[in-house]
Amino acid sequence: GLIVRLLYACSSEAAARPQTYSSLINLLDHENLAVRELAWQQLALLVPPAARARITYDPAGDAEKRKADIAQWRQLIPEGKLPPR
Repeated sequence: GLIVRLLYACSSEAAARPQTYSSLINLLDHENLAVRELAWQQLALLVPPAARARITYDPAGDAEKRKADIAQWRQLIPEGKLPPR
């Protein structure tokens, strides 16, 4: 299932596809905390620390704060784009 897929690092092919980032960002608002945590970990592995330094996303944080942080992720990596390097 979804959690099992998120336990494994993305392939280099997946990391080169904008859809990978859109999907992970969408999962940051998933109802399941474990899914949110794993999606966050995947993004942390894929996006350079300097690029994501201002985003303080907390998977266990309250819903309003998460939504604001997810908006920052969407600003950093717009739909159809790759993250800055």
